[in-house]
Amino acid sequence: MIDLFDLYFYEDCPYQDESAELLRLEGWGKMRIVSRENGTCACAGELAEYYERKGLKIRNYLEDGMTFKPGDAIFEAEGDLKLLFKLWRVSQTFLSLMCAISTKQPLW
Repeated sequence: MIDLFDLYFYEDCPYQDESAELLRLEGWGKMRIVSRENGTCACAGELAEYYERKGLKIRNYLEDGMTFKPGDAIFEAEGDLKLLFKLWRVSQTFLSLMCAISTKQPLW
């Protein structure tokens, strides 16, 4: 089975994250994706499962359909700092798109 998250992350960072290498990131870190707008959460649970498969610990995430407001944490994880740094950009984009679709009000 093809893991779509692996495809997304490989496309963004096919070899290694050059920024993480240049910054010489090492150790344990925490990541928190926070909303700037009101919305409805979607697909954070699927992202959490992917992070766990990669050996990262999920601290918190909003369930599908839960609403959030500016400043609310949608997704929180911790673990290897270099891996978190590699995953955060695509994770933030993925959640932004899925939550925007979920938040869209019907036209009728």
